[in-house]
Amino acid sequence: MKKALSWILVFSMLFCLSACASGEKEQEYGLKLQKIYNGEEVTIESDLVSGYMKLTDEAEVAAYLQQYSSKKGDRQQVIFAWEGDGYSRTYTITFSETEDFSNPMAFKGVAPPLTTFGFFEPGKTYWYKVESDTTTSVSQVDHFKVKDNQVRYISLDEAYNIRDLGGWKTEDGKTVKYGMLFRGGTINNRGGAEGLSDRDHYIFEDILGVKCEIDLRTQNGDDRNQSYSVFGYSCNYAKLAIQGYSYILPGFETTYEDDEGKVIRREYYKHISDNVGKVFEALGYESNYPAYFHCNAGADRTGTVAFLINGLLGVSYDDLIRDFELTSFSRYGARWRSDIVDGRFTEDGIMQNDYGNFVAIGAMADKLLADYGTGDGKLSSAIENYLKTVCGVSQEEIDTVRRMMLEE
Repeated sequence: MKKALSWILVFSMLFCLSACASGEKEQEYGLKLQKIYNGEEVTIESDLVSGYMKLTDEAEVAAYLQQYSSKKGDRQQVIFAWEGDGYSRTYTITFSETEDFSNPMAFKGVAPPLTTFGFFEPGKTYWYKVESDTTTSVSQVDHFKVKDNQVRYISLDEAYNIRDLGGWKTEDGKTVKYGMLFRGGTINNRGGAEGLSDRDHYIFEDILGVKCEIDLRTQNGDDRNQSYSVFGYSCNYAKLAIQGYSYILPGFETTYEDDEGKVIRREYYKHISDNVGKVFEALGYESNYPAYFHCNAGADRTGTVAFLINGLLGVSYDDLIRDFELTSFSRYGARWRSDIVDGRFTEDGIMQNDYGNFVAIGAMADKLLADYGTGDGKLSSAIENYLKTVCGVSQEEIDTVRRMMLEE
């Protein structure tokens, strides 16, 4: 009988210990994650962008662009979901690139049951947890890996068509680094030097670490009178107004009819190529990286500069065109390599030439090769020659851009 009582006491103690441990675990993980990745590899591209990137046949690309241009796909797609603790209205989600949460990236005031974030970099693994803003409730730690070699859009509350220049392969087998240069649309939508939410500022300044803003718009013209960086006076700011496409090339001249039938001439102006040179001068300083360059839509002027930068680095013409056309999946609408007639791209490289806009990335590339090609057939060589002979960019500045932007 005594032995039986002894065993009963032992089992009772074990049950109590187990219950206590369970209670501690419930207290420790008072929030339940509804979506658990457990190290899963995730895709940050939207279905629209992934579908476009898979296409290789030009006729299929043309049909896809005609069908889906202006559909919204300029956002990352990683979802985070959890059950509230019954007491708190808002929660903090903390991310880290290390399991011990050194250098944490914390977003406060997030409401359940789910949310998305859009700063993740392809090839990296992220750990995260959810904590109550008012109680001690906390979730388990989960983690996921971002699939490599993807288009990295940056999802913000109040700015659009923003993406990383990185991820593209070059002609000599190198890769353009993520996290060094970002391109996109306006970031002072509300006028003055404001326009971003607190969360947007946090992503740009603390997570991406942007140190230089290059504004390609015209001072007191279409820039809402911006004269210093949206990120504050500690961020370098350069107002370098240009016009896109063939406007940057000496000898360019064409005409169009305005909405009243009047013939208007488009032509090259030297100050445009001078400012292109100053963009590369700014990028010739290591202290300006990471940098963000933009116009209003992040499409035409920004697309031209992005073409020159990644083209100089050795990204292929086909991939440069893909990067350019990705703007089509944003609120700013269609940007194609050329017009599409009977399901095929036209050969002149001009998508639009009217009073609404001038879109001609293909024509610009053709003229670059024709006027500045060095005989090796490489677009990268033609761009380098153009930058040196027309824009006054030095070899040292070019070498710095390549050193900062390329990895083996």
